[in-house]
Amino acid sequence: MTLYAAARGCAIVGLADEASALYPLVAEWVDTMPIADIFEMPLAQRIAGMTAAAGRHWDQAETHFETATRQARDFPNRLDAPQVQYWYAKMLTDRGNPNDHDRARTMLADALESYRKLGMPLHQAKAEELLE
Repeated sequence: MTLYAAARGCAIVGLADEASALYPLVAEWVDTMPIADIFEMPLAQRIAGMTAAAGRHWDQAETHFETATRQARDFPNRLDAPQVQYWYAKMLTDRGNPNDHDRARTMLADALESYRKLGMPLHQAKAEELLE
């Protein structure tokens, strides 16, 4: 779905205002279209979390990431699970709550391990950068 691709792209390249503006539309569609596309299989809940986090809507972002975490585990979705962990950890880091620090680092370490196993060097580099 083009909406998900645009929202995800905005969040990835740091267009926070644009990603945040797309959040209401993404959130409206997460139950109707829970998978963003059939090739990569990204979870719509992750994309909703990314766009909510871009707008600093921490509670909504956390809810979406929790749902995406369950979906990635239950489905299972090997390719998107580390993405959920990475973006959830990024949200926790950006939120800046000291109580989130250890949790975010654990998620990032898990995502990094998965990226290595899956042979995803660009994703691995981003996770390593956030861990620093």
